Amino acid sequence: MEVQKNENGTKPADEMPVNPESRHETFQFSNKERKKRQHDFMDKIINEQYEKVKIEGDGNCLFRSVALNIYGSQDHHQRVREECCNEMLTSAEFYAPFCVDENTRTQIDIHEYIETIRGDGVWEGELALRVMAKCYEKPIEVLAMTETGSNLTIYPCEEARMHEEPIRLLFRSGHYDAVVNNLSNTSPPLKKSKLETEVKAVPGSLHGDVPLILRDSKKTEPNISERSQSSNSAQIM
Repeated sequence: MEVQKNENGTKPADEMPVNPESRHETFQFSNKERKKRQHDFMDKIINEQYEKVKIEGDGNCLFRSVALNIYGSQDHHQRVREECCNEMLTSAEFYAPFCVDENTRTQIDIHEYIETIRGDGVWEGELALRVMAKCYEKPIEVLAMTETGSNLTIYPCEEARMHEEPIRLLFRSGHYDAVVNNLSNTSPPLKKSKLETEVKAVPGSLHGDVPLILRDSKKTEPNISERSQSSNSAQIM
């Protein structure tokens, strides 16, 4: 298995990784509900209720972003990576069909796959998002930004928890940044809990039509310039 160590050139720019043949059962939001969630996500960034927090681009960006949402600090990224790997190991038979080499699209032994992604700086995306939604019992919303618009993908947890406060991420050019809710009370770290139900995939891409201005957290350096494009596009510098 070829290891991808960083975000620079390891994934197609502006493209959210997609599993082309999802074997998950599907939790279906209506198109109206998915569109509402996407516009709500974007509007709250514009209104500064949600804040983008810049994450270091060292290959750990996904795990750093989730760690900030779950444990309050991106420094816990290795803990999140380990919990993700352990969840996959616990349900190895279920996750095995999804362990595919990104370049050859051939099946990989799940134990080899897990040992590879345990490594610091190894980039992960689609499968890890599905696993972590189940692991932390929270839906994960990923807003993928492109030159022409945006797509919202929702990685579901147990159906009964799908309308709870999600983990929110921004994705662009192979890199994940965290999004935090400025109006939400700080909650204690969540403990990992094994769900008995299977992950239910929600395929979904919606093209937004709201211009987007992103303001980076003042807690992180360096700051990123703020820009907005005309309708049907959004630019993150």
